[in-house]
Amino acid sequence: MKNHNDFSEFKQIAEIDIGITTGNNKYFSVDNETVQKFNLQDISIPLIGRSSHASGLYFTYDDWKKNVDKGVAAQLLYFPNEPFEELPLNYQRYIQYGEENQMHTGYKCRIRENWYHIPSVWVPDAFFLMKKQ
Repeated sequence: MKNHNDFSEFKQIAEIDIGITTGNNKYFSVDNETVQKFNLQDISIPLIGRSSHASGLYFTYDDWKKNVDKGVAAQLLYFPNEPFEELPLNYQRYIQYGEENQMHTGYKCRIRENWYHIPSVWVPDAFFLMKKQ
């Protein structure tokens, strides 16, 4: 197949990249209870955090909402890249919660200017999820 003219490698028709590297999924990938408790709706982004959170060929807003309603960590917290003191108090409370629980000590978070800001968040045009066999 590699040498057949009717086939192309996927990388020839699309960019292939990893997903978002948060540095600490437990902290940044949250359920709706956490979003509500800390009032973080304005910095939460819909997320498919695990392949088990999606089924079938298509994933719609309704599928995502079902995950949220089931208590799945289906939201990504995307804090602005601003100094702690300049952030709203509700953001500061969650960041302090993270620090109290040592969420900022991993390598990826530790090397950032503001550990709570994920430097590269993007939405792909499409994605493939692979389940481990």
